[in-house]
Amino acid sequence: MKEIPNLDRQILKKFLEGDCTVDELRVISKYLDNAESNEILHQLIIDNTEMDWKEAISKTPVIDKQMLNWQKDFVYLKGDDKIFKTDYSVTFNYFKYAAAVIGFLIGIYYLSLHYLNSKNNYSQLALVESKTNSGEVITIELADSSLIYLNAKSKLKYPTNFKNKTREVYLEGEAFFDIKHKANQPFIVHTEKLTIQVLGTSFDIKTFKNEKEVSVSVASGLVGVKGNDINLNKTQMLKFGKKLIFNKLSNAITESNIDTADINFWVDGTLLFDNESLENIALDLERWYGISIKFENENLRQLHLNLKQKNEPIETVLKALSISGNFSYTIEGKQVKLK
Repeated sequence: MKEIPNLDRQILKKFLEGDCTVDELRVISKYLDNAESNEILHQLIIDNTEMDWKEAISKTPVIDKQMLNWQKDFVYLKGDDKIFKTDYSVTFNYFKYAAAVIGFLIGIYYLSLHYLNSKNNYSQLALVESKTNSGEVITIELADSSLIYLNAKSKLKYPTNFKNKTREVYLEGEAFFDIKHKANQPFIVHTEKLTIQVLGTSFDIKTFKNEKEVSVSVASGLVGVKGNDINLNKTQMLKFGKKLIFNKLSNAITESNIDTADINFWVDGTLLFDNESLENIALDLERWYGISIKFENENLRQLHLNLKQKNEPIETVLKALSISGNFSYTIEGKQVKLK
């Protein structure tokens, strides 16, 4: 029999007790696809059943024909040909309690096997994953008719339907959200550092792992933002025309005004940089054009520039930036060097 890892035990026990969180249920749904999960789940239920059985008979023994039937049920479930050799002399009422316990656990066991073998029972927990390549923007329509525009080199995970009390998705990268209003079903975006919650509004989230900052920009409505770290878990409300920036290194949060017309500029292929550091500009250009940019002059990283270009080749963009920032560059295939 497979040894049950501690994490598997804890989550599966919560599943059997009906005490899983939404995230844990997602773990369970993926776990049940594993070929070994049936064996481990069976062993866990056996262990729990035996503990409850021994606890039930340890306090007072029982003599009753139905106790033998109960034993047989347990032995059948356990797959063991040995019957417990114990002297029983307890009240029938206590036996009924113990039988109810074992019956309940056996019921859970078979329900769990049904859950394992029926995709329909947990398909609603499965998440669809959409990814974009360099220079690619895609539109995703969710089950509630909300629209999400996913920027280049980004990833979004989302359910095929929203049957829970909340609508939850997971983002890595950048996306613009146009969310349908549902007062009784909040929409939640999970990112590495921040959690964003709305009832219905439009906003942009930029959260790339290789960038020092995470930003949330609100085009309409009201957005609640809180940090995933326990020290930053106070929700901060952000209204339209506002931009929140979270610094991963310092954990500092700053808020500024932004032109709502510029929030989703990238959806139609426009590059817009407003007093942005060349270091951050380079990261955007790498994702958009599928290139690698190397700083031969490290001082250029903190150079702040402005630029607005739409659907232009990389040569045109670099030329405009170099003129504005007074630096030179070379292009060798997919490698760009800034000097």
